[in-house]
Order: sequence, then C-alpha cells, then structure tokens
Amino acid sequence: MDTKACQTKLLNKMVLTIEQQIQFLPPRSLMNVALTCKSLLSRVTTTMVVRSALIHGDNAKKTFEELYKLMKNHSIHPPSPLRLLRLANGRKCEFCCKKNVLSLYQDMNIGAFSCWNCLTKAPDPLTMAFKSSWSRCWRNPIYRCILNHPRLASRNKSKGKFLWIRDRLDANGDKIGPLVLWKNM
Repeated sequence: MDTKACQTKLLNKMVLTIEQQIQFLPPRSLMNVALTCKSLLSRVTTTMVVRSALIHGDNAKKTFEELYKLMKNHSIHPPSPLRLLRLANGRKCEFCCKKNVLSLYQDMNIGAFSCWNCLTKAPDPLTMAFKSSWSRCWRNPIYRCILNHPRLASRNKSKGKFLWIRDRLDANGDKIGPLVLWKNM
C-alpha cells in the first residue's frame, strides 16, 4: 500500500473512533464539538443527539419529551440534528434572546423556545389568537374540525387558541414551528 492509502485508512479509523466517543457526551459538549468544524457537524446524527439528551437528563430530557409529543402528532416541521442540539441546550427565548425559557412546554407546543412577549406582543408576534367565541367558529363545522385536530400545534388560553401567523426559519434556514398556520384557517 502506498502512503496516501495508509493515511486515508488511518483517518477513517480516527473518525469512527471520534464518532463512537462523542455520542456519549452531554448535549452542551456535543454541541461544542459539532460546531468545531464542518466535518464533525456532518457526523452528528439525530440518534446521537437524542441519546445524549436522554442519557444526561435535566432540561434536555424534558424538552425532548415535549418534542416527541409534537413529532408523534406530526404537528411541527421535523428538526435537523443541529436544531435538536439547539433545543437540547436551549435556555433563552430564540427570538429576543432576553428572557429565560425552561422548556418547550412553556411556549405553547410550537417546538421553539420563546417567551410570552415574543409570542403575542412583539412588533412581529409569532402567534395570534383564534377566538373560539367568534360566530364563524361555532357556526362552521370546518373550523371546529381544524381547531380540534390532533396535528394542530396550539395552546388553549383564555383568549382562544393561539396559532402561528407565518413560517419562521432558524439560523440554518430550516423551517421551525407548527405545520398549520393562521393563514391556513
């Protein structure tokens, strides 16, 4: 064998060893390793991220439990491995980066970390209330069917069901949030 082939073979063995080791890192360390270079980022898989979050528990485990419910119902856009890492390590609102958000449960089953202000009151709010007291809601069976569908990612509040207004993109350009939007109603 020539030198080039030996170097390639050795490099492939090293990469496999690194993959075997990084899959057991805590989510924060896994994210730091993944963001080191593009080749390591491409090696991070969804299975690796989920395993890391479930093994190490804490907020990451709670986040993935909530995310699982949304994914099981096909309510949100499927997240990429890097997006899953960001969700596992999430602590603050993704949109204003100011307020602490502990888990996905607080942001009304939309699959993103966001504070109440960004959801409802910001200059470009994420959601808008669809009031169940509106006459078109109780007169038209189509609205009742849509609002009660399990794939609808929303949360009942005193003002009605809050639905996302438009599609949003994360830092990598992937769609985030619910599949059913306000404009679909």
